[in-house]
Amino acid sequence: MKFDSSFDGRIFQVTEALDYGDAVSGQVIALDSLFKELGFESSIYSKWHDRRVADHRSDISALSATEKDVLIYHFYGYSEFTFDSCLAQYCTRILYYHNITPHAFFDRNSQLHAFCKKGREQLKSCLPQFHFFWAPSDYNLQELREAGAAAGACSVIPIIVSDVDSDAQLRAPGTAREQGAWLFVGRIAPNKGQIDLVDLFSVVRS
Repeated sequence: MKFDSSFDGRIFQVTEALDYGDAVSGQVIALDSLFKELGFESSIYSKWHDRRVADHRSDISALSATEKDVLIYHFYGYSEFTFDSCLAQYCTRILYYHNITPHAFFDRNSQLHAFCKKGREQLKSCLPQFHFFWAPSDYNLQELREAGAAAGACSVIPIIVSDVDSDAQLRAPGTAREQGAWLFVGRIAPNKGQIDLVDLFSVVRS
C-alpha cells in the first residue's frame, strides 16, 4: 500500500544493537517493514547485532544521510558507539525513547547502575540535538517532556503488534488457562513490580 506523500527522502533507523527476540529490536524491525510497505526507502543501522537478524541491518559505519532524509534514533540506555554518528548526520532527527530503568534500582557498584545512570545523563544532554520525539507510551513521553523536550514535538508511536488469531491461540495445546487467571509477561527486575503485583492480588483475595 503506497502512501501518498511528497516525501522523497530515505528513513534510517539506528540502534546501538539489533538483537533477536528483544522488544526494542522487534519494534525497529516492525517499523522498517511498515515503512517499506508504505513505499518508503528504509534501512536499519547498528554497531552490534545478533546473527539471526543480520539480514535486517547494516553497520553504523555505512550511515550517510542527506538533508532530505529522516533518522530515527532508538534510545534505551547509554550509547557508546552509535550516538555520535547520528548527531553528525545533517538531516531531520527523531529520538525514539524506550525508557531507561532508573539506576536507583540497582546496586551502586554494579555495571547496570553505571550504565543506566550514564544513559539518563546522556538523554538530558542530547535533547537539543533532535527535532522530534517519539515514545511507545505517554508514560515514556512524559519523561522526555520533564527532561526538556518540547511538548509540540512529542508523539506516542505505539509498539507494533502482529495480527493474532485469538481463537486459534485459545485452542492451541497448553495455552488455555482457567477463567479469571492472570499472566505477567516481562523480565524479573525491581522496577517491573512483580512483588507489588503479588501484594495486590493478596489484598484482592482477602
